[in-house]
Amino acid sequence: MSPDPDLHQIGRAVVEAGDRAGVVVRVIGGVAVAMHAAGELEPGLCRSTADLDFIVAKSGRSKLDGVFAEVELEPDRRFNSLNGAERRIYHTPDGLKADVFLGQFRMCHIVPMDEDRLVLDAPTAPLAELVVTKAQVVQLTHKDAVDLVALLSDHELGGHDDGVINAGHVADLCSRDWGLWRTLHRTLSQVDTLLPEMDVADRTRAVTAERIAGLRTAIDDAPKSQKWRLRNRIGDRKIWYELPEDPNRADAALSGQLQAEG
Repeated sequence: MSPDPDLHQIGRAVVEAGDRAGVVVRVIGGVAVAMHAAGELEPGLCRSTADLDFIVAKSGRSKLDGVFAEVELEPDRRFNSLNGAERRIYHTPDGLKADVFLGQFRMCHIVPMDEDRLVLDAPTAPLAELVVTKAQVVQLTHKDAVDLVALLSDHELGGHDDGVINAGHVADLCSRDWGLWRTLHRTLSQVDTLLPEMDVADRTRAVTAERIAGLRTAIDDAPKSQKWRLRNRIGDRKIWYELPEDPNRADAALSGQLQAEG
């Protein structure tokens, strides 16, 4: 099953509302992957998507409630009061949730996305960022693997952001952050190993494997920062990632705390 077309429409409507308010908003996550597909995704790469994810330039934080109100998404006031400087949640009465990251995507790793990068594509974040946000997952899920194959099989690697995956930008992010490099290396290897078991065409497997190899070469060959080199000496002896907390669990915990205090 492919993402609900209504989610595509809502995602575009939020981006357009942001444009009217002077706020750079871009779609990320599974809906963004489907939006960026050159054509119909083959059945093995289609998956259901229940929620929306966005990245927003940090300068637009004060206008976000108004932007999302235009498409009838209300703020989760408890969550936003605690996390609103970096992350916000909006929802509809019938349960649709929008997860919004400000200025950076922070899950297992921090992936910076400033306005200069976000304006390079629309209505989604650039392809390089879509790949990195999927590949930075330490505990790889089936949906993340499927999304990575969809992105890599459908888009060539290149040195710019015009319809291709900017391998140079991915490499630059990894050259400054050893932990991100380590996780991307591992995730790409995992996806490569999973390819023979995935319900995709032989050509999809071959093209994806070729681009995985190309991306791993790019992130390995890029000159590394001094900080990266120092962290490399420690290697896996020290944990290099975070395991993000589910905001739904965090909100439930806060709700329970407020009830106990009341």
